[in-house]
Amino acid sequence: MKILVVDDEPSLREYLAESLRSQNFEVLTAGDGCEGLQLFEAQSPELVFSDIRMPRMDGLDFLSAIRERNRETVVVLVTGLGNEEFALEALRRGANDFLRKPFTQQVLFPLLEKYAGIIATRSRFQETLNLIVRRNFVMSLDNRMDRVPLVVQRLMQETGEAIPADQRLGIRIGLVELVANAIEHGNLEITYEEKMAAMNTSLDGIQSLHAQRLGNPALASRRVTVDFQMDPDSCIWTISDEGSGFDWTTLPSPLDPENLEHPNGRGIFLARLHFDLVEFLGKGNQVRVKKSLPKAAAPAKA
Repeated sequence: MKILVVDDEPSLREYLAESLRSQNFEVLTAGDGCEGLQLFEAQSPELVFSDIRMPRMDGLDFLSAIRERNRETVVVLVTGLGNEEFALEALRRGANDFLRKPFTQQVLFPLLEKYAGIIATRSRFQETLNLIVRRNFVMSLDNRMDRVPLVVQRLMQETGEAIPADQRLGIRIGLVELVANAIEHGNLEITYEEKMAAMNTSLDGIQSLHAQRLGNPALASRRVTVDFQMDPDSCIWTISDEGSGFDWTTLPSPLDPENLEHPNGRGIFLARLHFDLVEFLGKGNQVRVKKSLPKAAAPAKA
């Protein structure tokens, strides 16, 4: 996977670049948005990390330029303290995620693993799927986090190309977040506080915590079910886990920039940016998300 890092601070740019190279990725670097855009056009990276505040072309304008050229590139904006409004605007303009300075490899590597999985599972859609106008499809999966991007790619294939190309990446990322939440916080009953503590313990702290919970047969035997329905008007995914649920009414508002760094509900926050409806059912161990489909143009009259 080819990654572009754009930041006007040499120390942060090199720290991020070397961290990515340590995971055997090809890394390109640029000192501002203008230089970054030239590299983007010449090298076509699959993933971009970009600072928001830079000379000549800032991160928001750089992001807009990328989205004019490519809707499938994953873009992660890097923001400093006090730039929450800029981060929120970046998400509105099509950024896929953000990192808050200063960050550690314990925070960076899980995010990198998630997007590397999404990028690796991209494939061409079968043309016959585009003929489908109504579809019901159910998947039942175990608690292997590494399979989540593959499962979501399979779910996306069921939609053919009904979802516009410029919205597919956001939907894919939203589904990855929600299915991962169902496994991690639902079936394995890992709290947000436990996850943050594990991340701060070591680079493989989260994996160790997952392995520990999977050692409990009662938790390991639980399943996540995804019920997909598509008709000419919308795609609906209902994701259910076998956990004890949670009080979803306490989730922070996704419209408040102060909640961008809130550890609780980050995945749900990102999902809400891309779906037309996100609703929790029952005791909170079931979430339904909906994406409305564009109306087909009426045939021209003779």
